[in-house]
Amino acid sequence: KQSMYKLSAIFLGVGSGLFIDEVGLLLTCTSNLKVCDYYSRISFDIFVIVIGMLLLMLYSGPFYRFLKRKILK
Repeated sequence: KQSMYKLSAIFLGVGSGLFIDEVGLLLTCTSNLKVCDYYSRISFDIFVIVIGMLLLMLYSGPFYRFLKRKILK
């Protein structure tokens, strides 16, 4: 069971990386010749926003449970 969690985490990481890469390419390829600026600022911004949302989802549950215990105490 533990190995399935690790395998799922690897697939999620690889899939998220590929997805963010493709979004960055779609946002920065502006010509028919497919001249893309891989180091564009918007690609970095999208990466930061996605990572921020994932971290928010990861840490918001335990944080709210902690607050609930403190408030009800």
